[in-house]
Amino acid sequence: MPHYFQLLSRFASLGPESREFLLKARVVGRCMDFFFGKASPYRETFSDMSGLGPTRTTEQPEIGLPTNVNQQTQSYFQVLQERRRRQCLSGATPKYKYLLELVSFCVRHLNVGGAGLGPHWLDPGRAALATFVDAQEADIYAPVAAFLTRVFAAAKRNRSMWAVARAHCHYASQDPEQLEELFRTVQAGLE
Repeated sequence: MPHYFQLLSRFASLGPESREFLLKARVVGRCMDFFFGKASPYRETFSDMSGLGPTRTTEQPEIGLPTNVNQQTQSYFQVLQERRRRQCLSGATPKYKYLLELVSFCVRHLNVGGAGLGPHWLDPGRAALATFVDAQEADIYAPVAAFLTRVFAAAKRNRSMWAVARAHCHYASQDPEQLEELFRTVQAGLE
């Protein structure tokens, strides 16, 4: 799963056009909904994919079929090793580094406040969107202490924390009420 978000994060880093496209596809809300899982308040809203266009499926992939492994030629050790690998993968905690980085790129594209200010704004003078496309995206993105606690627990490295911090600083930079709420949330999360 991290590779999917890594690809989207790299796409978002290409430029303002790609970030605008992702924001119009409501990627922030969808990613935050995925991050929160069953605790998301807008589960049914962001699970609806009808606005993204038709879904195309094929029975067989176009790039070729994977080769079948002959089970009889595998040794007992190879089978045991594969079983252990699958158990480790199923029990591993998911990595959210690229998901948080993707959300940060998209939020920092927004022209928050319309003033075009802020130390972490990525596209000065080029961002047309001043807010999220959907009101539920702003609600699900608004920082709460439980979210920040979960982000810090899920972040294995500083890269995730930097991405979240920059995005929230940019989002709250022009709104005194939002900045005060961010300060209260961080203070509650630290206590």
